[in-house]
Amino acid sequence: MKEVDITIIGGEKDFNLLRLTSQVSNETDLKLNLVLFGQNTCHSYHYDLNNNKLFLNGHEYHSKAVFIRTDVFKFQESKNPKDQQSAQTWKNSFSAWLLANPDIKLLNRKLLTQPYFNKSYSLLLAKKHQIPIPETYVSNSTTAINKILDEQKLIFKPINGGDHTQELKKKFDEKIFKEGVSKEPQFFQEFLQYPELRIFFVDGEFFTFKLKSNELDHRAIQKNTDIVPETTPEHLKDKLAKVNEEIGLKFSASDFKYCPKTEEFKFLEINTNPMFTSFDRNVNGELCKAMIRALS
Repeated sequence: MKEVDITIIGGEKDFNLLRLTSQVSNETDLKLNLVLFGQNTCHSYHYDLNNNKLFLNGHEYHSKAVFIRTDVFKFQESKNPKDQQSAQTWKNSFSAWLLANPDIKLLNRKLLTQPYFNKSYSLLLAKKHQIPIPETYVSNSTTAINKILDEQKLIFKPINGGDHTQELKKKFDEKIFKEGVSKEPQFFQEFLQYPELRIFFVDGEFFTFKLKSNELDHRAIQKNTDIVPETTPEHLKDKLAKVNEEIGLKFSASDFKYCPKTEEFKFLEINTNPMFTSFDRNVNGELCKAMIRALS
């Protein structure tokens, strides 16, 4: 049987995984296996549910810990829905094995049972724990959103993620939308400003960064984003820890953006599959080291 200390699983173009791999290899003596998927890599996967045995590339396999990320990069490049479906299929395949083996250390085990993470729920949890949130609407009513747009600027984004935040620059043409509704609901939120805070949570540890960008969504052109390590606000630590605990997270990144009206940072969302390479570089690998500590 092949047994390793940490297995890292995901897409071959996911630079976050390569960063974590480098940290494990260079900073620890842990036995590591990297399982990547993409155009240039292929693996044989066979999981015997009845006997709870995984055969990877022809060998029975076990790992003490696993870090797994859904591959979003291949679909972003190809825009082919089959690539998105393939990434989720691989994630679900490994999830079946991981759920059957509770001794394997994971950072976010509970999320493996969920088809997608509910961002609305995270906002409600933040509000429950007295963390300020933006004025938020989940809606497919073009009539209702047009009325709000009379009063304030709005941004919008898909409920389940997968695309960048955009500004709603003009009203919906209600002649196009039958009965004043669009095909499916989206997130609409009040327009907030930079700076933005990203607060990583790693098994009880916090790493905070302040971001400034000329883009509405800093992910659009990352080279235009300034990232500076910041002290985690004390008043948020306990509240964020409780939000992570309720969701069942050991690893996450919460985003906050500045509201000039109230002069406070408002909670936007909690990311369960966050990118971390650029942030880790800004703290000399300390973020990855915390992840490794949590897994080992």
